[in-house]
Amino acid sequence: MLHSQFGKVRVGKSWKSICHLCDASMTSKYVALVRWIKPPLLFVKLNSDGRCRDGICGGGGVVRDSMGALIIAYSIPLGAGTSNWAEAKPMLFGLKWCIERRYRLVIGETYSLLLSSCTSRMCPMLLKA
Repeated sequence: MLHSQFGKVRVGKSWKSICHLCDASMTSKYVALVRWIKPPLLFVKLNSDGRCRDGICGGGGVVRDSMGALIIAYSIPLGAGTSNWAEAKPMLFGLKWCIERRYRLVIGETYSLLLSSCTSRMCPMLLKA
């Protein structure tokens, strides 16, 4: 399982060697300040993100209510694809999940400028008639 999910991590065959990985210190750390703003009353907020590395993609997201309480967190493997597809698919999954559970007032957030523009009707690929 570790080899299939983290192919570049060197893992021994024994349980002791696997546990040793948990105790190993990280060589690089990255800290980013993130501020989350609650949605208005009666709304839920969907935050999603996707990523591709070496052509293999995955993504996920969270849905929170107007008090900031977690409703669902999800992660989905996407297989081969592009970074734009990896950003769009988790957002679509989250929106479908919200609709199926009758959450109608949904605010979606993403770091993808392309996805954000397309959902705001300012998609650079849309042709004007």
